[in-house]
Amino acid sequence: MAGIENSVVHYGSSTGFFGRKMFANGPQYLSAAVLYESTVVESYAEQNMPFPVVAIYPKEGTFLERPPHRRG
Repeated sequence: MAGIENSVVHYGSSTGFFGRKMFANGPQYLSAAVLYESTVVESYAEQNMPFPVVAIYPKEGTFLERPPHRRG
């Protein structure tokens, strides 16, 4: 666990935070991040992007986000 914690370069509050930082500052700031697919698609609308942002789909699949469980 300490190895993973020591390798973290940036912390943020959400995937959108990382997407905005990466889109604004380029790959010298952040070259890869786990983002929602919709965030990647939204980046295509940016007119001043000096680099392409692409989605990578692992052949093993990805996690499915579920809404919070409601107690009731």
